Amino acid sequence: MILFLHGADTFRSSARLRELMDGFVKKYDSARMNIAVISEKTDPWAVRGLLGSLPFLASRRLVVVRDLLTLPADVLAALAEASSGGVPETSVLLVRVAADLEEKKKYKEAAEPFCSSVGATIEVCAELQGKAFDDFVARLLKKNNCRITRDALREFVWRCQGDLWRIDQESKKLASFCGEKEAILEDVRVAVGGVEEEDMFALLDALAAGNWAGALFCLERQKRAGVTPYSMLSMMVWQMRLLVSARLLLDEDPRAAVTTRMKVKPFVGEKAASMARRWSLPDLRAIYQGLLQVDIKMKTGGGDPEALLALLVVKV
Repeated sequence: MILFLHGADTFRSSARLRELMDGFVKKYDSARMNIAVISEKTDPWAVRGLLGSLPFLASRRLVVVRDLLTLPADVLAALAEASSGGVPETSVLLVRVAADLEEKKKYKEAAEPFCSSVGATIEVCAELQGKAFDDFVARLLKKNNCRITRDALREFVWRCQGDLWRIDQESKKLASFCGEKEAILEDVRVAVGGVEEEDMFALLDALAAGNWAGALFCLERQKRAGVTPYSMLSMMVWQMRLLVSARLLLDEDPRAAVTTRMKVKPFVGEKAASMARRWSLPDLRAIYQGLLQVDIKMKTGGGDPEALLALLVVKV
């Protein structure tokens, strides 16, 4: 039996891999004596033996490839050759690709021997959207014993940028921080990272409202957090690109599905669309051009980096 996992959602494919391995141990191999891992360190000549070995004091043997993308070409070729004729009935080959195969043409071609004429079962972990994403996050937080209010949850997911790997880690930290208490908005702001990205959007919010003092305060917070002017500029340029793209889509169709069209995570797209509505396209382009000029001056020694950013803010 061959089971093939892939998809853009690497967190869920990794979690599914662990789930399947745990299930195998529970059902067939409580002593963990029949699990082999093929990795970048595996000798290509050993691959056939790993696939063809009989189980020891058990009815099944599990062979795992945690991530096909990490295998060197010779190991990948040996794996494809050894499995092209199928695997023994007593073996289970579990292969994971930490990416969407449609975006990895090289590995899609290499994976075909696993998926054709050998009865491979394929599971695709595509990125979740909308309610499916919300429901998965709710289950993940429950698993990590993290209780949180609705308002705090929105802030929490935004600070994690919709990244399930980060949501998993930060929810464990938040649960430890709050103990038995339900996490509220202030708890999230204190315990969860993400101040850099949040401050950059807060800075743009302040600029849109004509609050120059608030915008300068955001820059100062970044500085005190140890963020360099170059990193601040990179984040501002990235966020301005998002806002310009969102504004273009909204000018084309005010009801455009910004998140889908921009191919970004839901919370990033929603935030960008919300903020883009507060700016005109000429204003956004002017700020973007200003950022590019600051970038040139920073790289050519045209002024103090912190002063250049502050000057840009008060000129907007």
